[in-house]
Amino acid sequence: NRSSKEVFELEVRTGKNRCIMGVHIQGEIELKQGHFNGHEWNTKDAYDIPTDFTNSVLQIKLNNAKYGFGGDGPVHPIATHTITNPQFRNGKLTYAFDVPYMSAYGPPAQGGPPPPQFSISAVMNMGWKPETKKVHVEGNNGSGSVDVVEKEWIRQGDWHTDTHFGVDLAEKMDVKFHMVHYPLHKT
Repeated sequence: NRSSKEVFELEVRTGKNRCIMGVHIQGEIELKQGHFNGHEWNTKDAYDIPTDFTNSVLQIKLNNAKYGFGGDGPVHPIATHTITNPQFRNGKLTYAFDVPYMSAYGPPAQGGPPPPQFSISAVMNMGWKPETKKVHVEGNNGSGSVDVVEKEWIRQGDWHTDTHFGVDLAEKMDVKFHMVHYPLHKT
């Protein structure tokens, strides 16, 4: 029995039936030098693994792609776990977080859209924190103006996931993945 504070609900709708489960995500992140060039891992001109994470911010996201990945629709973050000044040891970090609530949909009706897919993604901003700002933009030739929300999410020197790390939704998920430098190599 979990206390009410420990209960994290996940509603999974499968037709008319519903089931409630807790969602706990844990795993390990590895910082990898280089990149995959389509055939093999390439470390030529790769950046070194950092050792100083002062003022850095790591964001790990659980994402839902309602219509699948690969251009079939937008990916929506369901939950974001933020770690300030993450402590990687030998290029690795163990993480864990709970997803308070989210809604996912089960198998589609015949002929309907595919079931949603889920993934883990992450970005680590080295020495800075992303901030959202509102920018006023004037239109051309008197076409009016608009307020636009901008958020810088990555800069040179940061680390990020560069591929899809798919996960199967479960009450407890153990997800290991890697992040690479931005840009991928020095030249």
